[in-house]
Amino acid sequence: MKVYISHIHRIAPNFIGFLNRKNFKNWINRVLSHISYQGEITIHIASLKEITFLNRVYRGHDHATNILSFPFDEKKFNFSFIGDLVVCHQILEEEAITQKKTIDAHWAHIILHGCLHLLGMNHDNRINSKKMENMEVKILSQLGYPDPFQ
Repeated sequence: MKVYISHIHRIAPNFIGFLNRKNFKNWINRVLSHISYQGEITIHIASLKEITFLNRVYRGHDHATNILSFPFDEKKFNFSFIGDLVVCHQILEEEAITQKKTIDAHWAHIILHGCLHLLGMNHDNRINSKKMENMEVKILSQLGYPDPFQ
């Protein structure tokens, strides 16, 4: 499995300790192992301005968000590419502080959450939301992180 990360040093210089390819691969591999899937994912660390623009253009929401998932859905091609994750470091840092979580635990949770979206899961109703939350809690627990919903 390959993970491509862009702009990590430009956007998040204070958190390079845990924001490294090894951690991202570990988080993503844990999700993919639950689904028995392999592939490539790109992760772009975006600024507030970038994520706001993308959220407006692709989701119709004119505000910043923590993560956007762009699945690659051209199944007629035999590509191993799963999709793109765009993450806003500043939003994640603010959320972690507000929610009293460690920044690395929050990053792990949001990356797992985005990967599940890439693989077709969503939280558009109560049943789907509960399934997604249960999988997130299970995977995070296996990685040694606490339940993010507590």
